[in-house]
Amino acid sequence: MLTANAKNVTLSTTPAAYAGLTTPVTVRGTKINAALSSRLEILITDNAGNTKVCDPISTLAVRETGKPVSETFTNVLTEEGWVKLTNGTPGVTSVVVRVNGKRFAASGLRDGEERLLDISAAMQPGDANTITITAQGKPGGSVDVMIWDGQ
Repeated sequence: MLTANAKNVTLSTTPAAYAGLTTPVTVRGTKINAALSSRLEILITDNAGNTKVCDPISTLAVRETGKPVSETFTNVLTEEGWVKLTNGTPGVTSVVVRVNGKRFAASGLRDGEERLLDISAAMQPGDANTITITAQGKPGGSVDVMIWDGQ
């Protein structure tokens, strides 16, 4: 069974999720307003009552005029050790990810390119993690950023 808590997201599943289902279910969250960050938390419960929380963080980083702007996420769980970048068209040239002060960078990004960063080495136990995303490049470029557990 699936239950969801969503902000700025519409949710659909294929096939429809119901109690007792034993086949894989695809869950798709679609942003309502692409210019705003979104959050989708899904609680999965099996027939034995075991639960798993899936809660990726998704945002659109836009490189506007002036200095690059950063977005910071706090209280991020240690399991969220991957960053998936999907560059726009036009996209940005690089993304800097700071995790608890440690720097990770994806440089030389091409329009439409998808790249994965493993940030797990910098994550602290529990939810005491802070992640800052900064998109760099020519003004007008954008990149979709998802911070997730990689599963």
